[in-house]
Amino acid sequence: QFVEKFMFDTFLEMEAAQTFTPKLAESFESDDNQTFTIKLHDDAKWTDGTPITAEDVAFTFNLVANPKTEVSVGAYIALFEGLDGTGKLAEGQTEIPSVKIVDEKTITFKTKSPVDVNMVKEQIGSKFMILPKHVLENVDPANLSKDPFFQNPNVTSGAFKFVQYKKDQYVEFVRNDDYYLGKPELSKLFIKIVPG
Repeated sequence: QFVEKFMFDTFLEMEAAQTFTPKLAESFESDDNQTFTIKLHDDAKWTDGTPITAEDVAFTFNLVANPKTEVSVGAYIALFEGLDGTGKLAEGQTEIPSVKIVDEKTITFKTKSPVDVNMVKEQIGSKFMILPKHVLENVDPANLSKDPFFQNPNVTSGAFKFVQYKKDQYVEFVRNDDYYLGKPELSKLFIKIVPG
């Protein structure tokens, strides 16, 4: 997840315990601790220029919840109404009933019962990353982890774009000059992999 956050933005950035600042989301709020509304940044876009929308968010939530998809982040959405304790839909279902698209940049979701808002902001706001629907919508959820996109994520949302992964050596990134939150100062970034 540390490496992914350079390529994929989360809704919020957790700067300190229970302190969150907007990132992909301009706001992430609940009036009743059960129904949450996420408003996406107006200028947020994928590196291919496509706007990031509520459709991408719903697509990612539903993909993670699909019983056929192998993912490690299901626990983050397990509190959604309509999902089981592992964050999965019942067999045969493909859409979370408690997730609603309001407009192009707004989405809501409902939890099974009232929850701690800061816990949701930490789990879903600062750890959950959105995938591009227009790139992955035709991929069979059962084969998602084997899709070439995950070896070469060429449409991303973060401050840096993926260049290459040298096995057991480093991951190389280049600056996303069109990043919606402003051009990063570093032109390149290398994350060195230290053997255990």
